[in-house]
Amino acid sequence: MADLEKTIIQIRETLERSYPLLLKQCGITENNDTGNSVAGFEELRSRILPIILADEKQLGAKEARKKFVQEASFTTLNRLVGLKVMEARGLIERTYVTKNIDTGGKSEAHFLYLSRNPQANSEPGQGINTVLEEIFQTLSQELPQLYNGSRYGFLPRPNDTVTVIDLINSIAQEEWLKDDIIDNRLDLPVLQHRRKAAIERQ
Repeated sequence: MADLEKTIIQIRETLERSYPLLLKQCGITENNDTGNSVAGFEELRSRILPIILADEKQLGAKEARKKFVQEASFTTLNRLVGLKVMEARGLIERTYVTKNIDTGGKSEAHFLYLSRNPQANSEPGQGINTVLEEIFQTLSQELPQLYNGSRYGFLPRPNDTVTVIDLINSIAQEEWLKDDIIDNRLDLPVLQHRRKAAIERQ
């Protein structure tokens, strides 16, 4: 199985390659704004462009885009890894990242989503971003530091989300159960109170 620290670096690098492509589809290149997005990305462009323009005032165009890529990558990495840690420890009702052969090689939540929305089978990523956005919204009430309030909280292109999930799942399950993973190795102290609450309910 994959090494935890090396795979986390690989995930971050994957995300940092993905977000510039997402920006380009929104009509936002490294140094300027083309004024138009690819068809279907108009709404996403309307949400991202104000963030880029606000950072441009202090950083300039190139650095503003670099900041978006770095911050969006960091946010997505933490959110997906946070889900994986909760799933491994039984702190969440169903899986969103962890795949299972009994659910068609997908997570439980993704499998249920596709059973209700079969048309998504023909879409890039098969609706994975929608599935994740729904659980992020749910968790934003209990874990706002991780799942709410980030101005850079945008998922990458759906196929890249799938790639990142596959990388997360390449790490041995026992790695996610080690005592120091939340406190030290992945710097996710925001999950500590959920873990403690689960223990108290037992």
